[in-house]
Amino acid sequence: MVQQKYIRLQKNNTFIIFPEHISHADFEFMHPISAGFCTFEQNEVKCFGQSVSLGLRADKDDSFLATLQIYGIENLFVSTESNNTGQNK
Repeated sequence: MVQQKYIRLQKNNTFIIFPEHISHADFEFMHPISAGFCTFEQNEVKCFGQSVSLGLRADKDDSFLATLQIYGIENLFVSTESNNTGQNK
């Protein structure tokens, strides 16, 4: 599983995802509201951790909002249906 870094901007809750070798601080001029690390697991973005260089943490809504941006709303319904179907067995 590949780990990436991300920042979230206030405007439209836009996420910018980038490789680990780039510093979060390189995006300071964009005034992010949250930042951390992320992975991609089964069509879902998992956001966690913090950016020491920006002094920001992953927000509790970041995983949901990043998944929505990357995979679209259709994926959220498919994931929910799959989880509910699996629980009924």
